[in-house]
Amino acid sequence: DDEYRDRHGRRLGDYGFVPPCYDATYADRAGRYPGEAGFLPPPHRKAGRRYPLAEGGYDENYRDGFGRRPGEPGFVPPLAARQGRTPDDMAQEMPQGYDEHYRDAKNHAPGEPGFEPPEPPLAAP
Repeated sequence: DDEYRDRHGRRLGDYGFVPPCYDATYADRAGRYPGEAGFLPPPHRKAGRRYPLAEGGYDENYRDGFGRRPGEPGFVPPLAARQGRTPDDMAQEMPQGYDEHYRDAKNHAPGEPGFEPPEPPLAAP
């Protein structure tokens, strides 16, 4: 909303504003978008260091075109979205809600030692 400020006190539209989450429309300072090789996502609260991501890469703060986050059934990763995949397709293909391009806060990929899967969404009350 209009009152949201990032951890530096900046608002949406201010230079250097860090969004609480990002989607396919967010570009890093180099002009790269989620899923492009070298994309640098906005800073995590959990990790002090950010890592440029490989082709297809995204992290816990990414939201797909339907507002879903990694770990949520029907989540559509950036490369799958470019291929026209739907939430129904993805719910069938990756019931865990993320693929091999997901990176945790410490840049670990699924299957690597120390990997932390995305937290599941909160259940509706």
